[in-house]
Amino acid sequence: MISADFSSGAGRDFRSAIRFARAARAQSSGETGISFGHSGVNALYLVVAILWERFLRFDPSAPAWADSDRFFVSSMRLSPLLHAFLRLTGAPEHNVAAHHGNGYAIGMTAGLAGQGVAAAVGMSLTEKMLAARFGQSLVDHRTWLLATPADLDAGVALEASAIAGRFRLDRLTVIVGDAFTRSSTHDLNLAIDRIEASGWAVRRVAANDANALGAALASCQRSRRPSLLVCDGDDDGTQVSIVDDGEYELVGPWSVTARRGRVARHTWLRRLARHRLRAEFERTTESRAMPRLIDDWRRAWATVEHTPSVEAYHVEDERAARSIVRDGLRGRDILTMLLPEFVSMSAGGDSSRHVGKDSRSPAASTTSSGRRRSKAAHTNSDISTTPLVVPGEPLFFGAREPAMVGLMNGLSQHGGALACGVATLSMVDRIRPALRFAALAGRRMLCLLVEDDPQTAADLWPTVEELASLRAMPNLALFRPGDRQEVIAAWEMALEWRDGPAVIVLGLSPATKGDSEGSMTDDPHGDAPPPASLMTFAAAHGGYVRAEAPGGPMARQATIIASGPELAIAREAQVLLMRDDVRVAVVSLPCWELFARQDSAYRAAVLGSAPRVAIEAASGFGWERWLGFEGVFIGRNDFVSSPGQKTLYGNFGITPEGVRDRVRQLLGSRVSESRIPGLQSDGAAMTERTSGAHRAGTSNHRTDPRHTVKRDASPRRIVTGQSEKDGDSSDGN
Repeated sequence: MISADFSSGAGRDFRSAIRFARAARAQSSGETGISFGHSGVNALYLVVAILWERFLRFDPSAPAWADSDRFFVSSMRLSPLLHAFLRLTGAPEHNVAAHHGNGYAIGMTAGLAGQGVAAAVGMSLTEKMLAARFGQSLVDHRTWLLATPADLDAGVALEASAIAGRFRLDRLTVIVGDAFTRSSTHDLNLAIDRIEASGWAVRRVAANDANALGAALASCQRSRRPSLLVCDGDDDGTQVSIVDDGEYELVGPWSVTARRGRVARHTWLRRLARHRLRAEFERTTESRAMPRLIDDWRRAWATVEHTPSVEAYHVEDERAARSIVRDGLRGRDILTMLLPEFVSMSAGGDSSRHVGKDSRSPAASTTSSGRRRSKAAHTNSDISTTPLVVPGEPLFFGAREPAMVGLMNGLSQHGGALACGVATLSMVDRIRPALRFAALAGRRMLCLLVEDDPQTAADLWPTVEELASLRAMPNLALFRPGDRQEVIAAWEMALEWRDGPAVIVLGLSPATKGDSEGSMTDDPHGDAPPPASLMTFAAAHGGYVRAEAPGGPMARQATIIASGPELAIAREAQVLLMRDDVRVAVVSLPCWELFARQDSAYRAAVLGSAPRVAIEAASGFGWERWLGFEGVFIGRNDFVSSPGQKTLYGNFGITPEGVRDRVRQLLGSRVSESRIPGLQSDGAAMTERTSGAHRAGTSNHRTDPRHTVKRDASPRRIVTGQSEKDGDSSDGN
């Protein structure tokens, strides 16, 4: 039974919308493989039809219009409804196909329950920041999300709702039908109460009352708070008999949407043509790189080379442990000052351990154009008056890491913002659904994960397999830099990574003899360290020879591979082995994803043909990919707790002395086996050489790179993969 009164003018106003809804249901009947006939979906056709016909700002001929309203559905169960309306409005066919967001204003945020709500909050937050930056003459759209009751009841949705209420995102409306969960109405009511308590305006209307639905949508537009519209019942009233009066539409009940959107867009284009920030607005919304960004970036690093740090991370040896963390956060601060679209976020039970409110880098305040960015005296505690992120001050989300990364998905999907979130490595298990969704959709975002101090994390959530699980995620690039130059290279490569999220892991390390402010020890042969620019270029390949063995690649007896803070330990072990007349090379492998994309000749030249030993204070799962058949892994493969970083490394043999002993043991066993009759000298026999927590699993597929390895007699070289010529080559080129 329909509640709209067609004898009145108001009732007649919604006849077109009802035809729109009826046509959409007819379109949905062609969907296959999806439960489009669910009563919960049927109950939403009328409210969506009224929204699209009367309120939604959308031009089907330009689905990527920057100031178009964002309309998304949170579940694949709602996709038939979305597809039907897209077809009726004449949207391009490629935008109708099921997807996880492709940069258009209309689409799906399909993922685990609650992820759609978090993404919608992120989209609305992006709109508010862009409006504060460019003005409402260019940015004046709304975000509409069609969700299910399961989305509202998810923990990440409740966290995101609290954030939306705190930031007063009054241009956000979530529409949900209660017909999905007839057996759990109590749970839905409880979720609605929680959302209302977070500062939302909640309205409940009958799904078949066109007049009430129209009034509720208009009220949502006028609200100064985020809105939740609950449609009760499973009948949308589209089966009512309607008599045409000949005035309805020339080409169908949906043309009014296209006509209104086309007029709004043409008016907006005229405003854009006259706007003084047109060029910057187009660059930002099209995600184009800022001119001279890398030059400004490197100039800022050169300026702050000796600037005292204001970061603090309290561990046993603060100076040694915090250097990588400090440099990683400094890179975030520089980008915050250089890139207006860079949005820095931080979450954690104690965010001050990782980011400080006074962590801005003064050297990054001036760009190459001489323009100095102002530093507002406001804080982000009142986003309603200062919606633009204050330079150098990230948005703090407390212990809401899942919601933070979910919001970052929304920022990425909206466009015009580059999100960067900071959390601890132990929170990977909480943010994995949102991070995996970003990888699945190929969304660009940046994450800084600070490794936990074992002294505080030992009894809570020790990190072991987190690095391996992130490296196993498709489309995700994980960077684990070992010093300042690798931090700089990691940031630059993360900015260039467009296939999905880029994660930079900032590690803590115990003090070694070679610890210095921002760099490793000098070359063990007595040579000067390589130039910073050359090292940055080499690190951009994902892996490179950090220190070659005396005598060059052909003289290698072993190769030590490391990433992150363990790189300093590998260098110390190299020095100890040189005293024993054992010639080893040290290879840094900060990013597996980039290294795997290099050609096989380059990888073979870096890894060499000698036995390999890998060092990492984490699980050895996956390291067999680079160690080969005879490799040895030294790391952490269990949950044994340690009272501090030094103790942790010592317990698992991750020390210069421990690495030296394992290398000598490996080389000694090779010599012994070579003397056994019938045993191949290249070690092809499948022999388990080590046991316990220090040994990684062996691979069933042996690859011998020694037949394609590059030969270079130069005693000191950073392999770049660009040329096989020695520095003193005289071939005339």
